Amino acid sequence: MADWPNTFLENLNALRTADPGRTVFGSEYHQYKLNPPLSEPLLAEAEDRYGCKFPADYRRYLLEIADGGAGPGLGIFSLAKAVELSDSLRDFPFQTEYSFYPSNDGPYCYDDLHNGSLVLSHYGCSMFAMLIVRGESGSQIWYDGEDYVKPLASNFSEWIVEWATSATTNLGASPAG
Repeated sequence: MADWPNTFLENLNALRTADPGRTVFGSEYHQYKLNPPLSEPLLAEAEDRYGCKFPADYRRYLLEIADGGAGPGLGIFSLAKAVELSDSLRDFPFQTEYSFYPSNDGPYCYDDLHNGSLVLSHYGCSMFAMLIVRGESGSQIWYDGEDYVKPLASNFSEWIVEWATSATTNLGASPAG
């Protein structure tokens, strides 16, 4: 969807109006507010640290919309926070859902969990959403449920637009899109 930024922002504005009591999960934390966008030099510095270019839709979000704020879960972390939580130059090893419990003698361990990813959002109780920036699952959003990982969305823009549209619809407001 080429116009995903407008769809996201229109739905976010509808949420601000339709949910003054902050009933949508996480809204009491992010208050439907967005941080100012990031500068290109700061984004380039983070990409240099990872040795890769971040997905185009996430770059667009950071440079044109916000460096975190309102979004799925308790909100979207700033890039600085995401990098702090996800310091890895190795590739994300998963391509399909993977469970660590019950005890799994498979090829992966908990230490592999955030390789090649940026932790973008916290859902509470040790549950996170991650953007994969290195490896075969690159550009996808994955769920880290502590005992397992699974894909959530094919890309960043799909993930945040789905959240905003779904939340708007659930409140009975008119979603954009």
